[in-house]
Amino acid sequence: MRKTLIYTLTCLMLFAITLPVAAQKKAKENSKSKTIEHTTPTTEEQRIAYMMGVDLGRQYNNFTKGRGISLDSTYFIQGIVAAVNNTVLFSEAELTVFRNKLDSISRSKENEMLSINKKAGKMFLEMNKMSAGVVQTHSGLQYKVIKQGEGAKPTDRNTVKVHYHGTTIDGKVFDSSVQRGQPITFQLGQVIEGWREALKLMPVGSKYILYIPSELAYGDRNMNDVIPGGSTLIFEVELLEIVQ
Repeated sequence: MRKTLIYTLTCLMLFAITLPVAAQKKAKENSKSKTIEHTTPTTEEQRIAYMMGVDLGRQYNNFTKGRGISLDSTYFIQGIVAAVNNTVLFSEAELTVFRNKLDSISRSKENEMLSINKKAGKMFLEMNKMSAGVVQTHSGLQYKVIKQGEGAKPTDRNTVKVHYHGTTIDGKVFDSSVQRGQPITFQLGQVIEGWREALKLMPVGSKYILYIPSELAYGDRNMNDVIPGGSTLIFEVELLEIVQ
């Protein structure tokens, strides 16, 4: 089901970007004066249909925002209706051309944003390493001791319990056990390289701020469009316990 939804989404997005600019502008102007009446689905079939629409809409948002691409949502919706009613205006050969065009645009945008993120991260780390109390290791990891504990230091084989608060370099929070009020437990050897290196430096009871370059975090990968590819990450980490 999900592969089908993604395939449909891709085709419809390609449909949108190939329409004439004037037609897209007109559709946007028309859409501003119209409101969509929302009704609550009551039957099982209606709820399933609504769920499929939600999935497509979220994929649309994730795809466009994650790549900095602007597409006309009016034609996106028209494309969904055309696909459902089997009244698509283009042949499969034409859709293939559109799909290839979108792939090219997507790769170009991703490479552009990846380069921007990496440059921003490098500049941040260059400035940050001169801040008071910041230590940079041979790998490029930077950390600052907030509180130094007196317990044992974990190894890759240990399972640890930690509290953490993660942000991008512009301050956007992407994950936080502190906000959830629930520490997490994991095997140290199974997390990103920056965490593995840092936690092995931390005695139990310590709290460090970690500044992790992208190559020690998630690299070029987009992590569900929450962490863009090439991102340098900041974590405030408190090592609570070595569980085993």
